[in-house]
Amino acid sequence: MSPNIRKTSVLLAGPLFFLAALSLAPTFGWTTEQSVVLGSTLWMLLWWFTEIIPLAATALLPVLTFGGFGVLDTSAIANAYSHPLIFLFLGGFLLARGVEHHQLHRRFALAILRRSGSQSHRVLAGVMLSTFLLSLWMSNTATAVMMLPLTLSLIRHLPTEDDVLERNILLGMAWGANLGGIGTLIGTPPNLVYAAFRQQTFGEEVYFLDWSVRIFPIAALLLVLAYLLMRRNLPKVDIRTIQWPEPEPWTSGEKRVAIIFTWTAIAWMTRPWLQSLVPNLQLTDTWIGMLGAILLFAFRDHQRQPLLRWEDAQKIEWGILLLFGGGMSLASGMQASGWMEALSTSNLDGWPPTLWVLLFTLLGVWTTELFSNMALVSGMLPIALAVSSAQGIPFEQLAIPLTVGASCAFMLPMATPPNAIVFASGKIRIPDMARVGFWMNVLASLVIWGAISLLY
Repeated sequence: MSPNIRKTSVLLAGPLFFLAALSLAPTFGWTTEQSVVLGSTLWMLLWWFTEIIPLAATALLPVLTFGGFGVLDTSAIANAYSHPLIFLFLGGFLLARGVEHHQLHRRFALAILRRSGSQSHRVLAGVMLSTFLLSLWMSNTATAVMMLPLTLSLIRHLPTEDDVLERNILLGMAWGANLGGIGTLIGTPPNLVYAAFRQQTFGEEVYFLDWSVRIFPIAALLLVLAYLLMRRNLPKVDIRTIQWPEPEPWTSGEKRVAIIFTWTAIAWMTRPWLQSLVPNLQLTDTWIGMLGAILLFAFRDHQRQPLLRWEDAQKIEWGILLLFGGGMSLASGMQASGWMEALSTSNLDGWPPTLWVLLFTLLGVWTTELFSNMALVSGMLPIALAVSSAQGIPFEQLAIPLTVGASCAFMLPMATPPNAIVFASGKIRIPDMARVGFWMNVLASLVIWGAISLLY
């Protein structure tokens, strides 16, 4: 089958799934609204998983289907695309953009690398740790793009060409970027997809601090395990020839961005205490994030330029915000159509809760090797909701391992942007990546399953 025919087939299959759901409504006793929601979900899942059109464009389908068939009115659909957590992620994007614009991330990474020593295992640890810490606050893509030139410069200074050493250092960088995104609520988009879906469905806010307290230890443990796995076959090489550039004096712009970023992070972590100090002010994570972002536009550097110019702000990943909205629209449609009640009475008996947790962990870790983690989490959260309702299992016990697992793809280049970025360097072969990545996937599955089983 030619690529054009295959693409046309997938494009047509989406609306055909939608029409099939409408036609089967009388047979299964679904209401029109329920069949529209089911058909829209199938349509979006197909287009998301195949990426036949941009993910953000697929996320706009509920505007057509839910609005056109009266599942939700236009204002309710628009509310889904302006959810408070979307603005939290926007604030995080803008803060990260300010850090990138002033090269603070490079300064931070070089500070760690200069102190990592000259032994190969310490250099590996320095690369992984600096990438991990940056990815807690920046997108893993931006982190990997910034770290790749530094890592390649390091590799060029190796006293001997060693494929294992080069591969492990590059993969360590990619894995650090993947794992860092797990540790904070704004670290990677799937985290906020889960948080927004939970708030939209149950009215329960996921606090920045609560997520970090529960999930950061999982990310840190996985980082240690990844390092030990990489170090196992690492040749002992003394890297003394590399000369990292000496740090330049801090500019006023760098200092001001660092202060705003640091205080924003502290405010996120201490929000309950801050709220007790100002009870009349409704402090939310979104409010704090947007305050930090606006301050970047308000304050100026030594050249009298804003710390963040709008031309730079326009370069953030706006499509991800629409993708959030699509997921929230699905959640709203399921509530409005009565699918929540129908799913809660469905019969899915037979498995103990721990096996359901394992299943959703495996879905997150292994399926995301082939599909976008954003698309996977957005599409699978309604299914996690159905199972949790039918089985009486807390929703987060299924949704969190799915969400966290979706950022733990270590085998294939297409699984995550950091994997693709290091593969594009030409120094890693897919079989090598898959061989070591397989064992990291296994470790991630076991750690996430065990941790979630203990936490909940």
